[in-house]
Amino acid sequence: MGTVASVLQMLKLPDGTVKVLVEGIRRAKITTLSDNGEYFQAKAEYLDTPVVDEREQEVLNRTAINQFEGYIKLNKKIPPEVISLIACD
Repeated sequence: MGTVASVLQMLKLPDGTVKVLVEGIRRAKITTLSDNGEYFQAKAEYLDTPVVDEREQEVLNRTAINQFEGYIKLNKKIPPEVISLIACD
């Protein structure tokens, strides 16, 4: 499972890094995936959004934030200020 997203902005940096800003549209599952050598192309099936109670959602949110904070600490290319941007309650 994953998310169908729209690319809002793409920035190529001098060191060859590409930064991409995307906006999630809808949950989906990939049904086919192909690689023509230049790019990947996928077909996806949209999924219904599951109903989750508020308390469970809070636990899931906190878990995701904690995991991402750990990733930020390991990845030196992500500025630590990003944590304050995602940790807004």
